[in-house]
Amino acid sequence: MFSILQINDMQFEQLSFLLSKYYFLSGSVFIPGLGMISRQRSSSLHQTENKTYEPPTTQIKFDYLSVQEPNDQVQYLVARTGNAIQEVQDLLLELGQSICRYLEKERKLEWLGIGSFLMDDEGSITFHSKTIPTRYDVPVSY
Repeated sequence: MFSILQINDMQFEQLSFLLSKYYFLSGSVFIPGLGMISRQRSSSLHQTENKTYEPPTTQIKFDYLSVQEPNDQVQYLVARTGNAIQEVQDLLLELGQSICRYLEKERKLEWLGIGSFLMDDEGSITFHSKTIPTRYDVPVSY
């Protein structure tokens, strides 16, 4: 969930939680006014010169101001909240605007467990993913 002020509105709190859940299930999430965050996984790599297989890697890509709203995400939120499509889209837009206003004041917003949004002096927003030092996959030699 977003560590955004003290959200007293139950719908915003629920929407924030559902967006986090949707991100972990699907690997991407769209927030109007911010853009698209997606996980991108590379294939494992066969290194013939040193006879190893490198494990796949995962990167988080942030497409600032993407306007490509995924229908699957909206349908997921409609099914989970019981709200109409237009109401969900309005809530998403309002959440995106709230995040942007918060970033204008504080310059940083953490998305718990995923990373942080940062706003520079020119008003551009970037996303820095949370780095997890534990590596479960290791290269395999043969």
